[in-house]
Amino acid sequence: MALIQVTEASLRPHVPEPVFAQALSLADQGRVTALSVNGARLAAKADGHAVAVRITPGGIEATCACEEPAPCHHAVATALAWVRTGEKRPLPDLYAVLCTRNADWLARRLTQLAENDPALADRLLAEAEETTAADALADLRAELEEVMADLLAEAEEHNDDWHIDEWYPDTTALNELLDELDDLIEETPDAAREVIDRAIDLIEQAMDTERVYGGELLDILSRVQSMHLDACLTGSPDPERLAEQLIGTALASQWCTFERSLPDYAPALGDQGLIRCRELLERGGGREHSDYSLRTLWESLARAEGGTDAVVDLLAQRASSSHDIAHIAQILIAGDRFDDALTWIDKGLRDYRPDHRLLSLALDCQLRTGRAEMALETRWQLFALSPGLPAYQHLIRQAGPEAATWSARAIAHLRSIQNLAAPLTEVLLLEGNVADAWEIVEARKLNLGHDLRMQVVNARAQSHPQDAIPIYRELAESSVSRGSKPGYQEAIRYLITARTLAERAGGQDDFAAYITRLRAAHPGKKVFQQELDRVDLP
Repeated sequence: MALIQVTEASLRPHVPEPVFAQALSLADQGRVTALSVNGARLAAKADGHAVAVRITPGGIEATCACEEPAPCHHAVATALAWVRTGEKRPLPDLYAVLCTRNADWLARRLTQLAENDPALADRLLAEAEETTAADALADLRAELEEVMADLLAEAEEHNDDWHIDEWYPDTTALNELLDELDDLIEETPDAAREVIDRAIDLIEQAMDTERVYGGELLDILSRVQSMHLDACLTGSPDPERLAEQLIGTALASQWCTFERSLPDYAPALGDQGLIRCRELLERGGGREHSDYSLRTLWESLARAEGGTDAVVDLLAQRASSSHDIAHIAQILIAGDRFDDALTWIDKGLRDYRPDHRLLSLALDCQLRTGRAEMALETRWQLFALSPGLPAYQHLIRQAGPEAATWSARAIAHLRSIQNLAAPLTEVLLLEGNVADAWEIVEARKLNLGHDLRMQVVNARAQSHPQDAIPIYRELAESSVSRGSKPGYQEAIRYLITARTLAERAGGQDDFAAYITRLRAAHPGKKVFQQELDRVDLP
């Protein structure tokens, strides 16, 4: 049986020098863990990658979860780590011998050896499952590349004169692949995370084509981010590398990937990872602090480090507008800290001019905490800030038994301000005060708009039909002056309404005389004359 003497010097000629240098660095940093030896076979995790190595007279044979050509620097680092354990005895080339036996013999013999050795049995099962999982992940990664390549090609096919901006991707195969990947997270979280990282990159590439319709890929991206979090919390990612990935991806992404995720990742990042996140954000990635993504990441980091109070402290340092104060209040409200939110809102209302958003947040806090009187006063402030029918209705509903008092106050407020004829008229109609609304219509210098004006006219016609007749005559004459058949038909509709009102008011003779004058005024408009005949307007 051949004997193999292995040293660092004997390993160097079998791999390229750059690979050997990388391997030395990993071994020197102690990044090779879980090293086990079985004859000429070594197993370990090198920089998080599962590695299996066999030492042969011809060099190193290895399998690794990474994509580098074999033997990769992870495999060489594993061999170096074993050499440094101080094992001096030469290794028999057991593998070469066992290769001469068939698989059935090997399985039976291993089972026999493990029958009286529970530790060996457990180890054999674990290694067999790990190998199976590694193979499955390698297959899934290859399938992922193929599926996403097909989707990207499909996107390009739709970039023509017939399909511009109409790509609805079929994500069935991708979802099935992710189902399989999800099942492997618990068993091999670190290796699964590497495939998930690639999935995030590829999905964002597809979405960046700007030809994606529907929300399926966005939903899948959200799902993959959740899978990434599960893998990180289950496995043992390098904290600093994880920080670099989260911050780098968030700043580069157009899809808010990882932007608000740092609190969820805090257990995996630990103090070391959070410190690295802060270093990266302070560097800013070449972006200004006003950038939305960077601001969001700062908030996410603050929450990861110290919860809501840390976020509020961060925002308070930068608050310079009512918008900033409202953002702080929203964060406090989300944490059910209504009193604290009201304190900040009061500060915002003192320091800045009245703001609809701040008042709305104050109202929310007051209603949730049973401050009915304060809530009613805030409703009034909202009405005074934006006087109109919706704000009036909210005010009256909030006032309850005191509705009449608040209604009178609101109407007086509307009357006191110029250019509020329209909201005043709407409120008067709502309250059934048609007489006052009619006075506004009669004051023609006040612009109500056609629809609102006609609402008042129709309401007035219910009790005073004679007052509405001149309005309909005026509208009819305006339509006739357009000189077109649609205009004549519109005029006829107005005249029919005017005839009905005249009949109710007992003014049929006056209306008939008016029609006679109208016919005489347009003798050459034969189509109009025919339309009048059609509806028996004499």
